[in-house]
Amino acid sequence: MLQRKLLILFAIEQRTTSHHTSMDTCIAETTSPVVDNESCAIALIDLPINSLVGVDGQSIRLQREDFVGIKGVPTKGFHLVIARAGACGTSEEQKQGNVAATSAGFVLQTTPGGRENQVLALVRRYDPMTEEVSSKLEDSTTISNLSEQIKAGQIGPQRMVSYSDFVSTDQFQAWSKLTDCISETLLVERKIQNGSKIVPGSYGGEESKISTNTTSATIVDGASVTYPVIPVMNNESTSSVRYSRHEGTKRFLSALSPTDRTSLFHHENPSTVVMEMVLKQHYGGDWQHLIGDLQLSYVLFLHLQCLSSLEHW
Repeated sequence: MLQRKLLILFAIEQRTTSHHTSMDTCIAETTSPVVDNESCAIALIDLPINSLVGVDGQSIRLQREDFVGIKGVPTKGFHLVIARAGACGTSEEQKQGNVAATSAGFVLQTTPGGRENQVLALVRRYDPMTEEVSSKLEDSTTISNLSEQIKAGQIGPQRMVSYSDFVSTDQFQAWSKLTDCISETLLVERKIQNGSKIVPGSYGGEESKISTNTTSATIVDGASVTYPVIPVMNNESTSSVRYSRHEGTKRFLSALSPTDRTSLFHHENPSTVVMEMVLKQHYGGDWQHLIGDLQLSYVLFLHLQCLSSLEHW
């Protein structure tokens, strides 16, 4: 069963590559996915023109400054919202090409009980100081006013874009399969709350810990996902020199007693032994959590360009 899920995961990767279109083109060309009658909305307020907004692997480039958000988001399943601001930096920096906007992601597990509001699952505002969408919650008055406008249909379709104009039926089904093992339990283990802002993380080796608490001059708004260190071993070689090149494998082997280490190297199938140990130690023996971790790291590295997620995947 584990092997079958891995094959499915790899098979649908090619179907979930993000595409970028203008808002007008996207609305004209896509069709509606089959979703539950219940839905919610996402608001990303004050994004500058030419910003990139994405949801569940598909994205549009904003052609107007009064964009509000996305409506009709299915209430079941895992969703990843991406925002990358356009026109960052000063005019001179833009001319010289020295500006590289950072993508920020917001993770949603849109169960009815997990929403910030009955209508809105997520409300965040662009911060010109950081040139990113802020992780701060909006005030209750703003959320209430937006909710009433959405329910009354007072926000036009070019400002509050339908989820179906981002994600077609086939794309929605592919995304659902790609993320079907990302559970709320797994997100909690990765310290990701509903609505959390995720920023790309780098791979820093053994002592790499990324946190919003920092003493440096640059304050990071958001958090990077921290994964357990996983060894990489196969049956082609039992050389300890070969295994010592990978940071995760070095840490794994150093935690074993000399007897257990020797036994592992002489085992006819060391990769199976390691697999069983990893499942027990990091995933509670549940292979679906392992698959979910692979799915999570894959979508974060693909859509957030997150190096630590690429390393884990």
